[in-house]
Formats: sequence, structure tokens, C-alpha cells
Amino acid sequence: MLIRVSKEIYPLEAVLQACYQFLERAYFFIDMDQPGNKIRVHITGKGRSLNRSFRNIFLEELLHSALRYRLAGRNRKLREYIVGSALFSRDMVKGKKFTQRKSKDALR
Repeated sequence: MLIRVSKEIYPLEAVLQACYQFLERAYFFIDMDQPGNKIRVHITGKGRSLNRSFRNIFLEELLHSALRYRLAGRNRKLREYIVGSALFSRDMVKGKKFTQRKSKDALR
């Protein structure tokens, strides 16, 4: 089975992620066509042939993967901010505890 997808619509990362979801059911070979604007996904079933419904399931997963990839790109800065804030506040709490311990030890 051969599936051609547009590189402009589906990033390579999304294609790889969709293929990864089905590694137990099929073998995948991925390459580009000559102009470089289409990604070709060659799919061979493991042990049994793949039917048309597998193609539809794969295309559905490909769409899902592309959407997740785009949303992750849009939310990257927000995630970095949240993680950075969490780590910064954790370090500040540790710093306060250390200072408090130090001052208690100085009183003894």
C-alpha cells in the first residue's frame, strides 16, 4: 500500500508519529518524491495483508498527529513558561528553607 501526503499539510514529524502508532501491525518505509513536495509512505502488513479500512484508520491517525504537532508548536512558549515558573518557584522555596535553617543554626 502506498500513501502520498502533502509535505505542506502534514509535517514529517506528524507522518512519523502516525506510523509509530501502527508499528505492531505494519512495516513502514518513508521517502520523498522527486520534486520533494510529497511524502510517500509505503506500508506492508505484518503477517497479513492490509485492507482499505487500515488505510482510512491510518489517514485518521495522520490527521490527528498533524493537529497535535501544530498545537504543540503553538503552545510551546506557554509550556516553557509554566515549567520555568514551576521550577523557579520550587528553587525559591528551597532557598527560603535553606535560609531559615541557616538562621536557626546560627541562634544555637
